[in-house]
Amino acid sequence: MRLLEALTAYVAELEEAAAAPILPPVMLPGGCPAPVIRYRPPHTQVPKHDARGDARQLAVEQLTSKQFSPSDAHVIAAAFVDFYADVLHTNYVKYEEDVYETLDGAAGFCKKIEAMVGVFVRKMAAGEVAIPDVPVGWSSWYSCAHAERNKRPKMEDRHIAAHDLTLWKEASPEPEEVGNEADPVALFCVFDGHGGSEVASYATGHMPSVFLEAGGRADEETMKKAFELMDSRLSLRCDREKWRSGATAVVAAVNKKQMALAWCGDSAILVMRSHHVERISKCHSPSDPDEARRVEEAGGCIMSVQGELRVNAVLNVTRSLGDVQGRPMIISVPDTTLVERGSAEYGLILACDGVSDELDDADFYTHIRQFCTTRPLEDWGHLSSHLCGVARTVGSSDNLTCLFVFLRPPCDLWALFAPDPSSDDEQQ
Repeated sequence: MRLLEALTAYVAELEEAAAAPILPPVMLPGGCPAPVIRYRPPHTQVPKHDARGDARQLAVEQLTSKQFSPSDAHVIAAAFVDFYADVLHTNYVKYEEDVYETLDGAAGFCKKIEAMVGVFVRKMAAGEVAIPDVPVGWSSWYSCAHAERNKRPKMEDRHIAAHDLTLWKEASPEPEEVGNEADPVALFCVFDGHGGSEVASYATGHMPSVFLEAGGRADEETMKKAFELMDSRLSLRCDREKWRSGATAVVAAVNKKQMALAWCGDSAILVMRSHHVERISKCHSPSDPDEARRVEEAGGCIMSVQGELRVNAVLNVTRSLGDVQGRPMIISVPDTTLVERGSAEYGLILACDGVSDELDDADFYTHIRQFCTTRPLEDWGHLSSHLCGVARTVGSSDNLTCLFVFLRPPCDLWALFAPDPSSDDEQQ
């Protein structure tokens, strides 16, 4: 019902836009027409091995901007690239290093996606195309996310919560096994872009497929291989399209038994337990002696710019995805760890530095407890928004992104902070 309502609302918006009269050009003082802001495609080239992921990401961003839930947006985007595979050339093509065959006209490709998503939504609303079902495994997880531009001129963060990887199973060496495992894996990522959003957007659109290509398991070996594959793909794309942006990354592959965690840069991964929040990740920054030594041995230098240490006076991180102009000083090799799950783990937090720099571990725990004790259980989906709001209030001017993964049902987290009736009886 929720998806049908979103479809109906989007179709009504499209029809309203189509019926709107064409307005005369706006005139500036002096009788000159205002300049026309022309469409700038996000890609100048679309390699065949990236077309499917690029199209899906463009579709997801368009749908979520129209108030579709993330799960509905991903399900529709997956059906969209399959339905128009012959028209858009979005069949799955395995990546091969140093092979870069492109589709004709990237600008036309991006504009075509935007138009055809609207057509596809109309077809579903009219019953001409079956409304796809959300995969069963999606409901096995509870997560909430919030992202906002804050005081920055552009929003460069991206994130994804892939509760069920069957939507990307074509990328797996054993696609029939994805989702049918005894203990299926979910994937959660936050990418904090800088110098543009190209790398963060690319990583978001392709990480689930890359993770499955790497084996799709919740272990450190898979995480390291996934980052290696992502670096190979991104380095080639950045070189060909002259991308100069980068992104820090925090990625978590989670099943019922354990969590494989990987980080690259200064975004943070934290685990919430019964009585505290523990920061698992360690920032890759020039202020870290080991990182500074590695940068200098690679031929770089650490310089202070307005009181902040930066690599070659440019970046304030020593590891990131993209940033090919900073190689070999800037690397994309992540740190990884494996965390066993137990009854004491309630949540997993992935946050960009706009949030994690403003809140220490005790702050996270305090404000999670405050939210759970002052808001009803039905508001569990707003927990990430609350944490971002706290970071903004205490002074963050950066982009804000926080993804909270409930490792136990939300009701357990609320019960953790509920008053103990027996204590009141004892006091009486």
